[in-house]
Amino acid sequence: MKRLVSVLIASCLLGGILAQEPAAKQSNRVELAKRLKNSAVAVYATRTVTGGKEQIIRHRVTVSLSGFLCDKDGHILTVANAVEGASEISVEDESGNKSKAELVGVNDRDNVALLRVDIKNLSLSPIEFSEEVYDAGSEIVVVSSPLGLKNTVVFGMVSGKDRTLVGSGRIYSGMLQLATPPLQTDPGGLVADMNGKVVGMVAPAYLKPPVVAQTEELLQSIAKNLLELSEVFGNFIKDKTPEMRNKLEMIEKEAGRLLFPEKLLEPIMGASEITFAIPSSSLKKAVEALLRRKKTAWLGISVRPQTEPEGAQLPRGLIVVEVIENGPAHKAGVAPMDVLLSLDKCETKDIMTLKRLLEETLEPGKTVEMVIFRQGEKKRLQITPDSR
Repeated sequence: MKRLVSVLIASCLLGGILAQEPAAKQSNRVELAKRLKNSAVAVYATRTVTGGKEQIIRHRVTVSLSGFLCDKDGHILTVANAVEGASEISVEDESGNKSKAELVGVNDRDNVALLRVDIKNLSLSPIEFSEEVYDAGSEIVVVSSPLGLKNTVVFGMVSGKDRTLVGSGRIYSGMLQLATPPLQTDPGGLVADMNGKVVGMVAPAYLKPPVVAQTEELLQSIAKNLLELSEVFGNFIKDKTPEMRNKLEMIEKEAGRLLFPEKLLEPIMGASEITFAIPSSSLKKAVEALLRRKKTAWLGISVRPQTEPEGAQLPRGLIVVEVIENGPAHKAGVAPMDVLLSLDKCETKDIMTLKRLLEETLEPGKTVEMVIFRQGEKKRLQITPDSR
């Protein structure tokens, strides 16, 4: 009898301990989420969009993404493709405090951007990078702002590592694959381990495995060939029977579907259902390189390449879309729709040339000559680039 009583008591105690474990785990997760949200921010990037035949209709579009504070000096990490070229960038913390951000620089190879904010106006705590290498099965937590829903927290795990992806003509290697709901994560989101250290940063959704990208390219090529053949047959056969017309229309319809292969492949390959992240090792190297690099020159303008009709009417250069008020270009007398022909005696025929000048040649604070084309004549201006 005594033995039975002892067994019952032991069972009750064990049951109580086991019942406490899920509660303790949940409490730890709640505390971890609170701590990480103090490092995460929503990022807002504003750019000017032009439209119309003469490209003079302008309106401002703001996109939201995510980021996080990576040091005590106010440096914010986010994805480069969303903030590069933006005329205005700002961040918002968990408490709703907002602050303007400046772009320190971008690392195109890893699609990483480094911003800087005045943390005196924000309630933020910097987060450390993890030194560990995580394998499949490691638990992680993501804090981001999908669809503008600030600081959404999702728990999941690493489902793969060293993934090679492609996107926008670039190859990204060493990426992490995450088992998290993609619609609940946002590019630039903070990916941390269960100790609250950075594992990675959520990558843009357009990145795809090579097999998906290659299949999409093949289907698009087939679609274009089918449309060309359909047009040739349509022109060649003058007296088309109703049956022939129906077949040609069917070919064009199916080819039209193949032009957008991501819609066809999504249910089969599920590429859009996978979340990828830039690993912390790549993030650390990107931050170190960007902080070492000299300050990038800034003109305070947004530009775009010329269209074909413009190229026939204007000297070759870049069309000025927007001039930031009180920026270097504004002070120098640059106006929207001017054509930027040269800067510091170097022709600016394409955006990459201008970007290279700003990053490698021009020095903030040093005045140089700018040549523009306005209303049928060239003008020479003196401009003193600022720093970003």
